[in-house]
Amino acid sequence: MLRRGALWRSQRGVPLNRIQHIELKEGWLERQFGICHLYIYTAGSGGADIRIPGLPPSTAEALKLQLLQTIAAEQVLEQNDA
Repeated sequence: MLRRGALWRSQRGVPLNRIQHIELKEGWLERQFGICHLYIYTAGSGGADIRIPGLPPSTAEALKLQLLQTIAAEQVLEQNDA
């Protein structure tokens, strides 16, 4: 679930089982400022469904790992239930 905005708020949610891959991107300017973007791609979309800009690389990597671990744990639970 991603919430953004100060005056106009928007909220976007992506189910864990729809996430295809997650990547970090940073250009040369972002590297100069020590920030990066976290992109979350889902099944059936042409581009990134959720983009989180301006994260420190360590925070972005921690979020990526946490999401991947949560997805893996969900898949194991689904297999055990079947």
